Amino acid sequence: MPAASRPIEPWDVVYYRTDDEVVPADDFLDACPTKVSAQFAAVLDDVAEAPPPRYSGGGRWEAMHGSMGGYYEVRAQGPRREQFRLFCILENGTPEEMTRRGLSRPAIAVITGMRKPWMTPFSEHDYEAVQGFVRDYWRPVNPGFRNWSVNVYRWHAWRVVLAPIACDTTSRRVRTYENAVHPRGSQ
Repeated sequence: MPAASRPIEPWDVVYYRTDDEVVPADDFLDACPTKVSAQFAAVLDDVAEAPPPRYSGGGRWEAMHGSMGGYYEVRAQGPRREQFRLFCILENGTPEEMTRRGLSRPAIAVITGMRKPWMTPFSEHDYEAVQGFVRDYWRPVNPGFRNWSVNVYRWHAWRVVLAPIACDTTSRRVRTYENAVHPRGSQ
């Protein structure tokens, strides 16, 4: 089938998990107001469905610049104009590269989040903390590779029908683990 007529495959969304089982983005989302967490879920779902190379952003999904080049942020505004940011990187490549990384398809890797008052910038120190998580996230892919699939779990928007292992109804996130069947893949 010619590339132009092939259906566009949605991307997965995976969350970085540290060796001590902490999921920084999940902790951040749990601390966000419910409306902000729901906005993040909606944007991630839309970006994954588009997928990222085709998604225009509209101010909610933005490529970062400068020292954060190669990163993406999901943006949301909370009460009293407080700014919330969720930092992501894109996992894409050849099928062989994706298999080596423990992924079945391209994915948006959600790393961590931060919040700040309106009209204030994050410091370089704040960004270095995000970059530290990403260095740890990539560590298993470098020489001395270990199976890093234990360091991510799949996330699916609340409207996807599947048998979840755990469901957080307040934020509408459904969590399934690496060995679960991806519902979109079965279509």
